[in-house]
Amino acid sequence: MAAKRYKTNNCWTRIMLSESDTRYLAHAARLRGISLNEYVTQVAIAQARKDIEAAMEHPIVMTPCELSAFWNALNSPVALTEKQKNLARLMVK
Repeated sequence: MAAKRYKTNNCWTRIMLSESDTRYLAHAARLRGISLNEYVTQVAIAQARKDIEAAMEHPIVMTPCELSAFWNALNSPVALTEKQKNLARLMVK
C-alpha cells in the first residue's frame, strides 16, 4: 500500500547564528524537550504575533533599557554645530 502524500505550504528559511546563540537556542529547546527547529519556530511565531498585535494597537513599547536611553537623550540634548545653527536661522525666516 502506497503512503499518502499531503500537499503542504511549508518553505525553508535559513538564518545565520553565532555559535553561542545556537548553543543558547539548543539549550532552551532541550529544556522544553523539543528539537531546535521546533523551538525556533514556536518562539519566533509567538513573538511575531505579539509584535504584530502590539503594532496594531499603536502604542510605543520600549524595554526598560530603551526607555532609559530615550529619557537620557531628552535630558541631554546635543549641542548644535555652527552649520546646524545657520540652517535653523534660514528655516525660521
